[in-house]
Amino acid sequence: MGLGWMRIDKPQRLWWHNGGTGGYRSFAGFRPDRRDAVVVLANQSRSVDLLGIRVLRSLD
Repeated sequence: MGLGWMRIDKPQRLWWHNGGTGGYRSFAGFRPDRRDAVVVLANQSRSVDLLGIRVLRSLD
């Protein structure tokens, strides 16, 4: 983790940041090697991290 960004390096290199407040959740992630990015915003308190990561990985 650096500057608040989390990283996964295997099997694909992904960087993301997430958060939430007052019943809202967010996820912003990107793949620096492919220059793909995804933003997920939700009006619920459940995490949207898994959805964002799955979408990023599916952009092959």
